[in-house]
Amino acid sequence: MIGAVFFILIIALAAVLPALAAWSFSRKSTHSIRLLITLIGGQILVTPGVALVAFSADSASDQNPVRTLLVYGGMALVFSIMTFAIREMINVQNKK
Repeated sequence: MIGAVFFILIIALAAVLPALAAWSFSRKSTHSIRLLITLIGGQILVTPGVALVAFSADSASDQNPVRTLLVYGGMALVFSIMTFAIREMINVQNKK
């Protein structure tokens, strides 16, 4: 059980840190551009890494690497959206 929690924590860090950096770099852009860049930034490490592991590992016959990629990519997308929402809330509070 500890291994699964640790793996999800690694996925969260690999998605949140680049998303934070992407949001910071696009701070002067419009809202929709900031959202797009933050989402791409959150996916930039996770999706290729999970694809590499899912497609290169010798998995059991009942495992589907595409489904694995979609699940972990979706998790990274949720982490990116949460990062964007939190940074936007902080940005609005700082402007007041």
